[in-house]
Amino acid sequence: MGRAFLLSCHICSYKKEVHIGISGNETAEKERLLEMIRKGAYGEDMQTFILHHPESEITAFQAIFACTQCGNIEERMRICLKDADASFVYRNYCTKCRGRMAHVHDASNVHCPNCKSPMAISQSSSW
Repeated sequence: MGRAFLLSCHICSYKKEVHIGISGNETAEKERLLEMIRKGAYGEDMQTFILHHPESEITAFQAIFACTQCGNIEERMRICLKDADASFVYRNYCTKCRGRMAHVHDASNVHCPNCKSPMAISQSSSW
């Protein structure tokens, strides 16, 4: 089950609701993502990887990402493919500046994209 969080900055009043985890049927979601990967929706590199490693296990979930360039915060899919010989992690890019997005492993480490202050986090709901 997924969880929704509210990130809030006490300095500049920036707020953002983010959803992390998986909502609904995990098996069906993984199959849908694999089909999209095979069709090239996640880029040629990931499509080529799955063609050369068809037995790959997929790990996928909604996660918080922060841009390494501008600090923009976005929720994105964290997609990893892995088999016995190799692995591939999908790279996310910022919609504002096209900088590389970094997966935020601990939501308590998110900083405000406006003033760079640490943000408070509160769970608002499950989804």
